[in-house]
Amino acid sequence: MVCWRFFARNPMMPRQNDAFHHNGNAVWPQPEAQPIQTGNKNVALLCFRNDDGEIVNRWGDEILQSCNSKPRKRVHVIESLDDVTAIPPCRAALVFVDPDEMEMIIEDERHHIGMSLRRQAVQRLLDSRVEVFIVVYHDKNTNDLTSGQMYNRKLGQIDQHAQLKQLKGQTRVFSMKDSLKPWQTGQIVGEMDAIFS
Repeated sequence: MVCWRFFARNPMMPRQNDAFHHNGNAVWPQPEAQPIQTGNKNVALLCFRNDDGEIVNRWGDEILQSCNSKPRKRVHVIESLDDVTAIPPCRAALVFVDPDEMEMIIEDERHHIGMSLRRQAVQRLLDSRVEVFIVVYHDKNTNDLTSGQMYNRKLGQIDQHAQLKQLKGQTRVFSMKDSLKPWQTGQIVGEMDAIFS
């Protein structure tokens, strides 16, 4: 006699057929996240390495102290999919990204294998109608920016990645080495004051 209870499928465990396949790789469906609450005066400062939380907080202070609207800020470090679904309520987000060796700012779903935390975080913000600003930091070529230029034109992914192209069209993409230029800060401050007015 076979005891079926040992062979019954645990409803909490995904079945092999629960995954859908993308380019030959199994991709597990993610739990559906609730939209981010946007009716407040909060700015989320997002980064993707715990070690960068302190410096991102300092950069956020440097930017937001000039705002007439005086939005509140909160640093949120994203290191897992759970962190993506736990982005705090905000009306605007400054997403600080340190590109990898290949100068990848946000993972491209067509060419990247892995969790793609940056892409998922930005998409969640955009889907929730949060005002998103991308700040690429530790970019060594940004020192060559001329007045009025918001980002290093050598960062080719900005013109190729769908999310970055959308944000570039709204003047929401910036690059810096260690700090923003005055005209970059002025652009962000002006946008923040318009958002929170």
